[in-house]
Amino acid sequence: MDRNLFRELEAKLPDMTRAQKLVADFITKKPMNAVFFTIDQLAHASGASTATVVRLALFMGYGGYADFQRELQDCLQKMMAPSHRLEERFQDLGKNDLLSEVFMVQMKGLEETFANLNHDNLRKAVDLIQRGRRVYVVGSRSCFSVAHYLGYNLARITGKCRFLNPSEGLLGEELNQITDEDVVICFTLPRYITTVVRAAKIAASRGAHIIAITDGYRSPLASYSEVLLRIAYRSYDFHNTVMPAFLIAEILISLITAENPLSTKTNLAEVETILADLDTHVNVK
Repeated sequence: MDRNLFRELEAKLPDMTRAQKLVADFITKKPMNAVFFTIDQLAHASGASTATVVRLALFMGYGGYADFQRELQDCLQKMMAPSHRLEERFQDLGKNDLLSEVFMVQMKGLEETFANLNHDNLRKAVDLIQRGRRVYVVGSRSCFSVAHYLGYNLARITGKCRFLNPSEGLLGEELNQITDEDVVICFTLPRYITTVVRAAKIAASRGAHIIAITDGYRSPLASYSEVLLRIAYRSYDFHNTVMPAFLIAEILISLITAENPLSTKTNLAEVETILADLDTHVNVK
């Protein structure tokens, strides 16, 4: 059986010193922060000393903090895997009203996302999108649908947006066209998608303005973003929910439409003419 260091920390709390308990408590309550902190950062955040952090690592059976931290990172990676998250949820199935539980989890995520929405960051994101020569949107796996949705609607209302699909095989060619006049909107959630993070890094190196829609400042996108919009992502079972991400997409679409009603109307009308020529929609009689 794989070792679960977080559970071991909780189980051994009674045998720890008061200072060690401070560190262990911080690790178990804020694992995403703790596993990437340096020893000094972990000591400061938990209110203990660096010596206490080392002693905790030794107490847990490791040769030092580096080995202890590596085990924490490995453990967290396994805990974030969909199979593990589903296994955890299986234990609760049948105990509660499943439909109500799913609904409440989704509502909580939407409420948390809205409560954490930084209006200054949102305003800056809208300004960047409006001023950008071109706007690119990129997302993959669980974030593919919401990235495509935002890109599709921004293209309809601004006429200058393109969705970057990593699976098309043209991501390199697309990134090669990006300049410091462009904006790139990136979506990713734990477990973060390497292609999306690297696309953000490359675009940032070319001077593009990066808008990150992700779970927080611990996300690898934070290092490259000019604007970061935080979203919740926990679902009832194993997957990352994208409903809060869709909320942010809807807000961006509505704000940009409201500030550019005439150009939006013109773009939509011109597209409708072309769609009619293409006989795109079913003519319901």
